[in-house]
Amino acid sequence: MPKLKNSKDKDENLLIKAKIQEYKIKRESDTERIATSANMSASSLYQRMRAPSNFKVGELRNIYDYLRVPKEERVGLG
Repeated sequence: MPKLKNSKDKDENLLIKAKIQEYKIKRESDTERIATSANMSASSLYQRMRAPSNFKVGELRNIYDYLRVPKEERVGLG
């Protein structure tokens, strides 16, 4: 059976996860600090990372700001 093409939403979810992981490593940060920057618990951050479409725009913006992700690289904000 042929593999189905990923939907646009799935592609965006993968990009969000990858971008956060990339800058988490670059900035030598950890999950606790990132979660605190977004005013959430580490548990909530783990849940959002499993399903990035559940991120609120404000949470994602706070995470990107904390990790200093350049504006042109921010995925999922609209």
